[in-house]
Amino acid sequence: MTYILYRITPTFPADPELLRSINNLHLAAKALTSKRRHIFHPRDGKKREQEMGNSALELVNFFRGDVHGTELLIRTLHGRLTAMRRRFTRLLAKMEHVHLDVSGLLASYGRLSAAEQSAVLISADFFNIWQAASVDTPLNQLAKANRELQALLSTQDLAAGRAPSFPETIGHHDKLWLPHGNGHLSLECGAWAHVPGNVIGGCITIDFDSPMAVASVATSGVLSRPARVGSEIERQTVVSKLDQALQSVSEAFPAWGTMIRTFVARIVIRFTRESSEPQPGGIASEHATSAPGIIRFADVHTTAWTPAVCAERILHEAMHNFLACWEDTNGSFCANSPLYRAVSPWTGNQIPNTSLVHAAFIYYACYQMFTRFQASGPSPQRNDPSLASLRERFAMGFHVAPVLEDQLGLEDPPRQDVCTALAAMKADVIERHGKGVGDRLQGDEQPGIVVLYSDAVDPVVLDLRREAPEDMRYIHIDDLIEASGPATTSGLSKHLLRALAADVQGRVVLNRLFKLDGTRTESRCTERKVDVAWVHVDLLPVLHRAGRLIHDPGPDGVSRSRLPLNLQWLLLRKRGIRTPDFKFGVGETAINARDFRDPVRVDSRALDRWPTDFRLQSVNGPNAFVVDVPAGTPLIVQYSGSGRCTTPTPLMGDAVEAEMGRIIAACRTSFKSEVGEIRMYIGDQSEVLFYSFNPVLSTTFRTDTFLRSLEAQEANPPSEHAYA
Repeated sequence: MTYILYRITPTFPADPELLRSINNLHLAAKALTSKRRHIFHPRDGKKREQEMGNSALELVNFFRGDVHGTELLIRTLHGRLTAMRRRFTRLLAKMEHVHLDVSGLLASYGRLSAAEQSAVLISADFFNIWQAASVDTPLNQLAKANRELQALLSTQDLAAGRAPSFPETIGHHDKLWLPHGNGHLSLECGAWAHVPGNVIGGCITIDFDSPMAVASVATSGVLSRPARVGSEIERQTVVSKLDQALQSVSEAFPAWGTMIRTFVARIVIRFTRESSEPQPGGIASEHATSAPGIIRFADVHTTAWTPAVCAERILHEAMHNFLACWEDTNGSFCANSPLYRAVSPWTGNQIPNTSLVHAAFIYYACYQMFTRFQASGPSPQRNDPSLASLRERFAMGFHVAPVLEDQLGLEDPPRQDVCTALAAMKADVIERHGKGVGDRLQGDEQPGIVVLYSDAVDPVVLDLRREAPEDMRYIHIDDLIEASGPATTSGLSKHLLRALAADVQGRVVLNRLFKLDGTRTESRCTERKVDVAWVHVDLLPVLHRAGRLIHDPGPDGVSRSRLPLNLQWLLLRKRGIRTPDFKFGVGETAINARDFRDPVRVDSRALDRWPTDFRLQSVNGPNAFVVDVPAGTPLIVQYSGSGRCTTPTPLMGDAVEAEMGRIIAACRTSFKSEVGEIRMYIGDQSEVLFYSFNPVLSTTFRTDTFLRSLEAQEANPPSEHAYA
């Protein structure tokens, strides 16, 4: 059995002012040995909330680069140390409660120096021991935690040159790995000798060979990959790339370099590919909340890890560690729900709510850093061909989401300081990036309808062309491309966009830009190495001039008209409308659906399909989304404006009609769509259950009714608060 040892030297940065302050904080750890019982106080939620008084706005200032941030870093690290000391105390109290002898642990802990005590408390090893025993655990689990703590403290003794407090935990080994990967201890001639590892920044270990680095972890995006042994040349390439990246970040923003050296102690490296092999899965890096101070990278030696990518990744993952510590002190940015997850405007993926807030801070900082790299950065980053496209990617999410907090899947309103911080970062990026959304011009209301579409065989557009009035104008997204001339980020012609802005001013605009697959516009984005979401960003100032816009602009998941099922259900449940029961898995975790009458795993983005269409799928799978199929008769209803375009059926009694009107009103407001189709179930007792909203209208489109509705909307524009 291999035991983990703590590194011999502390992991703190070489910033003298910060180091002195941290050393003063270490002294407080000694109180644990003398007043253990007085530290353990159950805390009520209100008192805890009062203690967490620091605003998320201080993070905006720090990641804007306006402040040095020394006091912020000290306070955040102190907060993590205090939290872990409290957890240690509670763990000891729990052990005493089941009559385990902790006197040896206390004596061993008391012999450690203040710096060593802090190193133990904020380590990933102690965090894992505490986490495993943090719930109501049986005696054998607490006994295991006791033994693991003994081993941790004994190896800390051995690493410092002292006799181990619990020699039996060391066993008969001739090689002991240090936990941060900083080499290992080798037993030579009866004495332990330190064999150092690779270090960057004076204190961050690059770990290639420790048990953690070579382990297979199914839930990890990095450690689940099959490992191979990297050559010496490949290892030196990794060390050189990451050292250069850390230096580049530190030169651009010295305070951020201090943050990285403070909150990252170890970078675990996984080799899976040869240097010349492509990386079809993209860049792989991660942090794990269960391993504070550790980040993981895969295949840094390959050409995909350019200088710009290395700088972004090391800042990106270090910020996750720092922000997790900040939340430990100041409270979580927002609630996380296994059912309702945020949609990232950068990737379109559903992620935990706090991860979206992390992403906003991280991409905001990366945008600042890459802006500085472009202006006066180190030559490796400034000359990196990927620099410009990465900077565009960081900015894109701030542009494409009208209100970042609206992307969160929250049942209760988020913290006000978090909302203010998100708005401040969005406004700053939009101002610097020069893509603000212009106000709609007053007056000059014009008759007519403009149809903006992307699918050449869109059935709605084809029907309208056959039966609609001649003054209706149709514009395919590819009509906005020119072979030459000034172009936007996505490649749309600036000249043609200005002309389109004049055409849509004051008119009804039917936005049918649902998918860009197969268009020349998509190919243009690929050539320019930018996300197709930039097409929606470039069109926002134009669509904002419409007298009435039918369907919220933006890509899937970001547009309010095309939210995934679980977020549609969240919005309508808030309005008192019945929706299906469901469960949302995390990773490969199996779903327990025994309490469901008819469980089916569905695609949460399949807005135009019934759950029974997925009947053949296994209930379990990656991030499984399982719905309890509602009882009742399925029905599709199309609406336009406040009117229903579906022919009444015998199912529709007065109660059903009334509830259907409530659902239509909720969909118009919640999904910002004046037109759409709704899937619902009608129960035996005339109860109505909403299933999905879909703006595509491919199922029940009726041209005559639709045209009358459009003409009515053209004549009667909505009030200012129509989408409140």
